[in-house]
Amino acid sequence: MRQKYVADNDAVISDDMVAQWAQEAEDGFQSAEIGLFEGRAWEAESESLKLSIL
Repeated sequence: MRQKYVADNDAVISDDMVAQWAQEAEDGFQSAEIGLFEGRAWEAESESLKLSIL
């Protein structure tokens, strides 16, 4: 069963996107761009997801 996740801003996140992100993590984020930023990453407000079963 495929699942669809919808962010509060109505952006749809598919199983294919999640699989791609997982593969990128397993590959060590080879194409990631790393840079400095202000503030603390863990304090950034995140968007909750709503689960939709298709």
